[in-house]
Amino acid sequence: MKSITLLQKYVFAIILLYATLASSQVGIGTTTPSGGALLDLTSADKGFLVPRVNITNLSTIAPVTGGSTVGLLVWNTNTGTGVGYHYWSGSAWTPLTGSSSGNHWDLAGNAITSSDFLGTTNGFDLNIRTNNTNRMRVQSNGQVTVGFGATTANTGDQFSSVGTYGVAGYSGSTGSGVYGQNISSGNGVYGLNSSSGNGVYGYNNSTGDAIRAEHDGSGNGVNSVNYGNGTGLYAENYYFTNYAIHAVDGIASVYADNSAFGYDGVVALTDDSISNAVWGTNDNTSGTAVLGGKNGVSVYTGVGSGVAGSGDNLGIYGYAGLGARNNGNLGNSAGAFTLDTDSNPSTNGTNNGTRASASIAGFDNVSPNGSLSAADSYFGGYFAGGNHNNGTPSYAYAGIKYNTNNNGTTGTNYKIIGNGTNSTIVKDANNTPRILFSPEAPEILFEDYGVGNLVNGKAEIILDPILTHAIYVDKNHPLKVFIQLEGDCNGVYVTNKSATGFTVVELQNGQSNVPFSWHIVANRADDIENGEITSKHVGLRFPVGPGPLKEVKATSRRKDDNLNKTVDVSSRKKRINPVNKENIEEQQTEKSAEELEKITKKVTL
Repeated sequence: MKSITLLQKYVFAIILLYATLASSQVGIGTTTPSGGALLDLTSADKGFLVPRVNITNLSTIAPVTGGSTVGLLVWNTNTGTGVGYHYWSGSAWTPLTGSSSGNHWDLAGNAITSSDFLGTTNGFDLNIRTNNTNRMRVQSNGQVTVGFGATTANTGDQFSSVGTYGVAGYSGSTGSGVYGQNISSGNGVYGLNSSSGNGVYGYNNSTGDAIRAEHDGSGNGVNSVNYGNGTGLYAENYYFTNYAIHAVDGIASVYADNSAFGYDGVVALTDDSISNAVWGTNDNTSGTAVLGGKNGVSVYTGVGSGVAGSGDNLGIYGYAGLGARNNGNLGNSAGAFTLDTDSNPSTNGTNNGTRASASIAGFDNVSPNGSLSAADSYFGGYFAGGNHNNGTPSYAYAGIKYNTNNNGTTGTNYKIIGNGTNSTIVKDANNTPRILFSPEAPEILFEDYGVGNLVNGKAEIILDPILTHAIYVDKNHPLKVFIQLEGDCNGVYVTNKSATGFTVVELQNGQSNVPFSWHIVANRADDIENGEITSKHVGLRFPVGPGPLKEVKATSRRKDDNLNKTVDVSSRKKRINPVNKENIEEQQTEKSAEELEKITKKVTL
């Protein structure tokens, strides 16, 4: 056999290498490199080791020499610039995997410079997600939305928060839970609710403000609008140590405007016996605490008042809904008024206390000093004047159904009844008012007057049928007739008396023809409707009358009383719980354990 020379071996190797390179594929550890790979390394127990270099400055190609080709791959051994795979981007070494530093954001945090930032360099929104759901979106135009879904912000909103509590502001010290300020014509805080929630809810557990709004321009400190079934601005106070809303302003402390038909500008609610849903005070003696009017016009006095109401039809309207005849409703009325001597209802001595009172549309047992077991009565008005604590004042009921039944249909009707004298006033020649007094009787009587004429000694008098219907005549309640003769005759007597009339006859069978005047008095008949006596008149003679109304007990409070009160509200349930103990501990680390426990109690009620 012919031997192969060394030269032939080299030529064969060169031809083989050329053939391999011509195919553009190299396989190491395999004879069948992958068709899409230029170099295919295959091993079950070996790896690929790239060059290991020490990069001290990521912005230069060093320590690599001989060129700076984009895509060059190395393993950086320098812990300062970041151990790991790096590739040359054309201007800097860029890490392929996470490490303690680099252009990525490390789970343990990064040391950054003033030129570094977290965000985008193009016109796309930045979305931050958890559980593959958007939680925060920073739009390319700068608008930010936070919350469920974090969708696109509404036009004009710089920061939008969506959630059960869109914005929860908390202050555990002297600051403010939410602070809004506007120095132009806008709004410091604008709360909008379109469903059953609250536009703005503020909670504070210390001496600061849950929500504090100030404005220096012509806008509003707080402007709250509600378009749904909820509340535009809801303020709640559980501890009575301050106020749910405390507003100070040169024109109107609280201004509410509602243009929706059938809805209210301000709705206030309280749920205990010592608080007031709305409390208005005016520190000026000539001012008005609460002023109500319509169409932008309100009428008030310059001498000061607690409430001033004016309107085209009704100035003030009072309504009481518990007027059924039972003991629990005694003393109820639609309105009560009292004139005191010293602005202190708790002092009721001989020389101080109530001097005048009135009650409108009321119900009470007006039996005087227990002389009747009950004299439950309904009245349109009650008025009293004089010292209520020293003797009996002058008092009168107007429009009273006295001593009535459960339905308020029986008893006796009195248009005016009281302990004063029934009188009127006329002017004399000098235009001075003079008093006239009315005759009064122990029974309810009607009178009438008329004239007649004896014809051949006899006259028939027929009473007005209206009067006949209104009087009651029987043997125990006879018609009383008085005759005044106006001519000469033998005298007369009266016979055939009834509710329809009477007969006048001359004595001794006289045949005179003379005129006369007559005067009759009769008992008033009962008022009867549908077979039921609605007002008892017949048989009343010196009946027991109503005594003065029991005075409505009043309690005084000053605007600063709340500041010194301690109220147990442990049984109350908070409507919302905006913060928890963990939040408080994180935000208020300087507080003592005892203070934190107090705060936690308040928040978790």
